[in-house]
Amino acid sequence: MKQNLIVDYSSCILFKTLSFFTSFLPLNFNLFWGRRLGDLIYFFDKKHRRIANANIRYAFCRRLGVNSCVQVTRQAYRAFGQNLIEISVLGRINNQYLEKYIHIENREFADLAFERGKGVIFVGVHGGNWELSNIICANLGVPFTLFVRDQGLPRLNELLNSYRLKLGAKIFHKNAGVRQLIEVLKNNQAIGMTIDQGGKAGQIVKFFGKEASMSTGAVKLALKYDCAIVPVFYTRLRGPHTKVILDQVYTVSRSADPENDVRENLQKLINIYEKYLRQYPQEYFWSYKIWKYGREKDILILSDSRTGHLRQSEAVARLIDEKYKVNGFKTNIFIKEVKFRSGITRFIFNLGKTIGFLRYALTKGSWEELLSLKPDVVIAAGSSVSAVNYLLSSQNGAKSICLMKPGAGSLAKFDLAIIPQHDRPEGRGLA
Repeated sequence: MKQNLIVDYSSCILFKTLSFFTSFLPLNFNLFWGRRLGDLIYFFDKKHRRIANANIRYAFCRRLGVNSCVQVTRQAYRAFGQNLIEISVLGRINNQYLEKYIHIENREFADLAFERGKGVIFVGVHGGNWELSNIICANLGVPFTLFVRDQGLPRLNELLNSYRLKLGAKIFHKNAGVRQLIEVLKNNQAIGMTIDQGGKAGQIVKFFGKEASMSTGAVKLALKYDCAIVPVFYTRLRGPHTKVILDQVYTVSRSADPENDVRENLQKLINIYEKYLRQYPQEYFWSYKIWKYGREKDILILSDSRTGHLRQSEAVARLIDEKYKVNGFKTNIFIKEVKFRSGITRFIFNLGKTIGFLRYALTKGSWEELLSLKPDVVIAAGSSVSAVNYLLSSQNGAKSICLMKPGAGSLAKFDLAIIPQHDRPEGRGLA
């Protein structure tokens, strides 16, 4: 409790101090330092950087290539840094600011949604500047209520809410219940909700071809109260100039199966956002485990071209497949041959054992194939591919399984090592 109090006070002081200085500086200058802040976070936040890069590679690698995906990851961090700095200038946003810097595309779709007279839900995903998006919706000239979740930092919450109220947003606290929410919709007003990051309680749908959990709240409300849905996407044009894209009014479809209705409508909405994310991938918050709650698991077998090693790996993959099926999962097994450019590049890689060394050690085709996958389990037999196993597992947050002794001092790197007795395994938990 004491620690939270210190963090709360410190956050308020830091936010007020930053707001004081940014209020005197040109917006473009502030955003320049926001990009530098993003670079700094990118450099130090290795864990989430790996998650973001793995997600982006899976979604776009076959279209953009591995190198371009790395650039998108960096751009996403820079966008995040700009968004953080932009929060500190909320106090200087007024009608003149909105008219100058906010460009709304398809404004007429909001009017069409309200003409139905049953309330409107502006839906979005975790992308763009979330605080600025709330203010934009509140100043569209339509009745809009912002639903906020109280966090563990009450003083910082109170400060941010004061900015929101000052800038035209009406606030309703989510922990107060759903009665007021329903009243808002019945009065033909608008609310804002997100449809991604469903967590354990979400609905499983396809996101870039793989199952992910998405939030069902907006779809369930629309199905029950027949309100209109307007998908909204935000992208930064240059500096403080932001484009707000309103997609066509979405009305939910119904059948005799309510559960299927939720799934089908949510899938159609997610497909809309896939379209925008393909155009503006840097705007999304990629640094969380997007496909964590899906029922599909991908198993990657790394082959060193030795038939015996491959057969051993396949046998282990079948055992894992059976275990996953018992627990209700579907598995996809991929076999990829690890192709080094030459014996010399393999030797150099084994000295360095970093992702950078691996990139230049493998052939271009092998490198891009391996990096385009996002496996949940990586299996390899033989010392020549054990380091590749470990690197790919760490890059993707996957479980790593090695068969046979991978090399001196490297067993601790793997989640499971299955080693014949004649290889003299050392350490507890090894077989």
